[in-house]
Amino acid sequence: VHGLYSPAKLDSERSLTQSEFIIKKTQEKKLPTILLGDFNVLSNSKSIAMISKSYENLNEKFKTSSTRPDGKIIDFMFVNKEIKAKSLKIDTIGISDHYPLIAEFEIY
Repeated sequence: VHGLYSPAKLDSERSLTQSEFIIKKTQEKKLPTILLGDFNVLSNSKSIAMISKSYENLNEKFKTSSTRPDGKIIDFMFVNKEIKAKSLKIDTIGISDHYPLIAEFEIY
């Protein structure tokens, strides 16, 4: 996922609509689901809270401290109940304005 750009990384009507759409589309079929990307909103946003109600937020589970060199968290990884996350690590390599999220999973 690449969320709608927001310079302040705050919710907007468009980001909330986008989150609703993502949830609806990813739940149309009962499949193991990994949802990840640059959501362009902060972890305390309503957009992320909305997705966290339907999916396990691995950033919270593994206590991610930053996904960008500026210290912000705007990149997230979520899974549904068919997937067990064993780890989530952030590599602080400087190849982008975002750090890579590296995870290990088990699929039931």
